[in-house]
Amino acid sequence: MSETNIPVELRQAISENKLIIFVGAGLSYDLKNRKGQTIKGWGNLVKEIIIQLQAKGHNIDFLLPLLNVYEPIEVLHLIEKHPDFSKETIYDIATEFLELDDSQNDYSLHQKLNTLSKKIITTNYDEAFERAVPSLDKNKAHNGRNHKLNKFTNPDLESLLKLHGCIEDQDNIVLFPSNYKKLYKPSKKSLNEKYILEALKRIINTNSILFIGAGMGDFQINNIFKKIKKIQQGYGKKHFIITNKPLDSSLDFLTLIKKKHIEINDFIDELLEIKKQCKSPKSEKEKELEDQIREYEIRIKELESKTTSDATTKELLEEEALKYFTKGLKHQLSGKFEKAFKQYKKSLRLTPNNHRTYNNWGNALGNLAQTKQGSEAEKLFAQAFEKYKKAIEIKPDFHLAFCSWGSDLGNLATIKQGQEAETLFQLAVEKSQKAINIQPDYYLSFYNCGTALGYIAETKQGKEADQLYQQAFEKYQKTIELQPDYHQAFNNWGNDLNTLARNKEGEEAEILFQQAIEKYKKAIEIKPNKYGAYNNWGNALSDLAKTKQGKEADQFYQQAFEKYQKAIDIKPDDHSAFNNWGDALISHAFNKKGKDEILKEAYQKCKKGYELGSSPYNLACVLALQNKKEEALKYLELAIRNYNQNINFIHEDPDWKDYLEDPDFLAIIEKYK
Repeated sequence: MSETNIPVELRQAISENKLIIFVGAGLSYDLKNRKGQTIKGWGNLVKEIIIQLQAKGHNIDFLLPLLNVYEPIEVLHLIEKHPDFSKETIYDIATEFLELDDSQNDYSLHQKLNTLSKKIITTNYDEAFERAVPSLDKNKAHNGRNHKLNKFTNPDLESLLKLHGCIEDQDNIVLFPSNYKKLYKPSKKSLNEKYILEALKRIINTNSILFIGAGMGDFQINNIFKKIKKIQQGYGKKHFIITNKPLDSSLDFLTLIKKKHIEINDFIDELLEIKKQCKSPKSEKEKELEDQIREYEIRIKELESKTTSDATTKELLEEEALKYFTKGLKHQLSGKFEKAFKQYKKSLRLTPNNHRTYNNWGNALGNLAQTKQGSEAEKLFAQAFEKYKKAIEIKPDFHLAFCSWGSDLGNLATIKQGQEAETLFQLAVEKSQKAINIQPDYYLSFYNCGTALGYIAETKQGKEADQLYQQAFEKYQKTIELQPDYHQAFNNWGNDLNTLARNKEGEEAEILFQQAIEKYKKAIEIKPNKYGAYNNWGNALSDLAKTKQGKEADQFYQQAFEKYQKAIDIKPDDHSAFNNWGDALISHAFNKKGKDEILKEAYQKCKKGYELGSSPYNLACVLALQNKKEEALKYLELAIRNYNQNINFIHEDPDWKDYLEDPDFLAIIEKYK
């Protein structure tokens, strides 16, 4: 398989850090134990158990031939039921056999897998991963060590889940059929096992899994995936298996990556190269934080180099304050915002007039606010504004605080509506303009100002809208002059051009649509995997198609569909691309002979978009056009109630023209006026 044939969903999982490696016995096959024996497969472990029991004087010669006839688990069932064998003895044999000899083993593939994904699941009892990556030992979870499962929820921490236990804890090894039953079909009393099973289901449901060296004949694992598959209904994450054997129909939830055992190492190298290429470039905020960390660590070293007698009280306070401040920066950089708050607070107790600390505290509050909703988000934004205000009181010409304040005012405005939103955008423009006046060569201030102006322009009409859009375009132009590779500015510029074009007609509209397309092209030249720009490009082409007729319209629609497909190729769970594609198909269906077939396709796209996170409004529209009234009204009400769908827009939408006098339709509209 060449790199170009690696499944796009696997590439996406790697780039988004949503890939988990599931390792089976095959990866330990060639490892050697302390006696120089090769571990091989599970059957070899059972064979060793029988041989060692024979050596202890037990008459069980009949068991060895059975390994050639029955699965190892069935032979273990006979051993488990034999009255003369204690499980403790058998666990001792297994543990001794699986103790690895580091001097004879190459763990480089294990190390590569840990580099590819910080999350490893294995059914192996041995400690190959712990030997390959010693830090995994403290972050490994298994039955009896369930509290470590929370490591899997933290994307920044490497962690290891040993699903069937570990030789360091014999009492909790999943070896015999009764152990498997307890783990995979736990009773109400089996709390530890239920906890592991539920955690495993959550992990599988929210990540893509790459199976390596895993024999998928393990019926318990298959049953879990079938349950997950049923929950996902075909729309969850895709999972992959590397094997040279064909898959039977029961494993259709897996995507086969056909590789021989000797080819796995090179294939993992290909995936590591993708990870390297897909690694997102640092944002400007991240770069600023890293620059501050470097700057203040140098200053701390300077202060530490002074003897206690030479250092002034002010310098001693500064040294301690900077240590807290730097810790806060590091927490903020890793997304641990609440921990950052605590460090900034400690720093300010020692140096209460540090404007940078207040500004960074405001940034962290704003970042956290963007992960919240409703009143919780508003409260955090308000706290951020207080911190920016304090920074400016201390240093009135601190442009970064004005810039950040303007940015977060805009972020808050996007979750508001009407006059409240417009007022916030106006304030965002004012703060951004103050930042520009103080520091006229800082491109982010121009970008924030342009973005806010574009939002305000969208609410206006006529000359007022035109003037505001023109001001926004000037700000984007200035942004790009100062930072030519800032793809966000090209993308937003394209969006505003496209919105303006929708309010124009004829040649003027077409020129604006084409200008928008040029901006999206430029954004993609700078960042080829910018799926949002492909999605927006598709929207512009679809909007342009609506102004055309016949073959010309068909051609633009087809180009739009290609752009949506490109967005989805890059990000398979991009709900917006599916939803917009469905909307474009609805428009394309009007006055077409094959209208019904186009609407069927539109339904599939809108349904997928809704299942991935979009508003169900377009789904309601296509159902209305298909004369499926009950379903259409159900999703319409859901769109209004949960997604704030604008009532006036619904009245003007031609998709609902046949329902304008329908009493059930009118009842819903009246209910939410």
